[in-house]
Amino acid sequence: IIISPKARSLAKRKGLDISKINQGSGPGGRIIENDVKERLQTYSQDMISTKDTLSKEYFPGPIREIPVRGIRGVIAKNMLRSLQTTAQLTLNSSAYASNLLSYRQKLKNGSMETGLQEITINDIMMYITIKTLLKFKALNAYFLNDKILEFERIHLSFAVDAPQGLVVPVIRNAHLLSLEEISKEARRLSNACLKGTIQPDELTGGTFTVTNLGSLGIASFTPILN
Repeated sequence: IIISPKARSLAKRKGLDISKINQGSGPGGRIIENDVKERLQTYSQDMISTKDTLSKEYFPGPIREIPVRGIRGVIAKNMLRSLQTTAQLTLNSSAYASNLLSYRQKLKNGSMETGLQEITINDIMMYITIKTLLKFKALNAYFLNDKILEFERIHLSFAVDAPQGLVVPVIRNAHLLSLEEISKEARRLSNACLKGTIQPDELTGGTFTVTNLGSLGIASFTPILN
């Protein structure tokens, strides 16, 4: 297979089998970077169209097929497109959280009049994130084509594992809220996601997202940009 170094490197990063490209558009049928990009755009559709054939031909024995429809199907397509079109970068760091845990325990043991007994670790992490974004505004921004959109307000998104799939509600103007207010709004939005009553406008417009998998025993992971 005649392929340029850039095209080969891109295909390797994206996990694309270059033998699936029948003819390159370069001189003498050489596969160039643009050929790989075009193939990546149709890759997900090819996988969908060959699903039935693969399940029957290559996997003997009973098979349970679970249709992916509605919001779960939209999520799957969006996540795949995100991986194909967005530069993915993951940085890992660790910090001692003994003070944070002690503070959470103090709130749980405090007076009922404070209304802080139900505050979770995730609430505190979101509050810390908001305070950090106020100091480092370059993080509360989008890179869009040839522009950087830096937002003055913080609309904090957080991931919720709902029955219909991954849902990301948004806490509006989170920088104006207290820890207690953050906790109450997060609880309201989470319950709405779990009940399926969340409104479309409550799922859009987030400027920064927090995903916490600590309750599942996950110490570090690579998120996918939604």
